[in-house]
Amino acid sequence: MVAESTTEVEASLDDILAVEHAINVHESAANIQNYIACGDLVGPATDGELRIELQELNDSGYTGEAHLVDNGDGTTTVTITLRHTNA
Repeated sequence: MVAESTTEVEASLDDILAVEHAINVHESAANIQNYIACGDLVGPATDGELRIELQELNDSGYTGEAHLVDNGDGTTTVTITLRHTNA
């Protein structure tokens, strides 16, 4: 693992999956226009959880996983884990 980030989103997982969404990972706040990994939020949630693979973008050398957990209160916790593919 290279990096991990956790964010709480103000929407239920069902609401997120009701329309097309994707997760884009930016290189940094200073270089926000450069995406390094991305994944479409697709598939059925199982027991209020969804895991998706994040694919490398722009020859960044990074892949990862997004884990979304419905909190049952209209919010969803999203945890992103990145790996460096050249390590």
